Amino acid sequence: MLPLEFVLRRLDNEEKEMAELVVRYHREELRSKPKDVVVATSIGYETIRPIRRYDVEFKAPGFMLPLKSSVPIPLMDHAVRIFILPNYPFPDDSSRLGAPIRFEWVTPIFHPNISPGPRYGGTGVVCWDILKKWVKMFNLKTIVEGLKLLVSNPNPEDPLRLPPICTQAAEYFKKNPMNPDVS
Repeated sequence: MLPLEFVLRRLDNEEKEMAELVVRYHREELRSKPKDVVVATSIGYETIRPIRRYDVEFKAPGFMLPLKSSVPIPLMDHAVRIFILPNYPFPDDSSRLGAPIRFEWVTPIFHPNISPGPRYGGTGVVCWDILKKWVKMFNLKTIVEGLKLLVSNPNPEDPLRLPPICTQAAEYFKKNPMNPDVS
């Protein structure tokens, strides 16, 4: 584990690279007021104590399902909350999700591997192998690049079981494979 000052300096540098990929972001320092945060993950709820939180907005071709509709519509604007844990950038081998980060999806989305944010009837869970197969070479830029790819390339063969919109999205994308060039 790196000393906290080094982790924060590294994150400050990584922010500059991430800024080139996003519409906007906001960071909140949590180390000076440490508190437990409960996040939903693909393996259940987890209590974490992050040192920093990023609210990140980016563009990527995806879909949302309007209320009272069975036909998804294109959606380019997405927001995710990224929690940075104290062991960043190193994996935590004692956790089933070894990554030193956690996510909470904020915006609506119609996707088998991402649950819409809590304001849209979901839990905000992002089911992504990076959380189990973390490599210390990952950084904020590669995380955002990966999230963009995940949004644009749903995996209908491995959907989240809850909320039901994720299994509905899986069935939809099995019949209608996503075209990454949707705009």
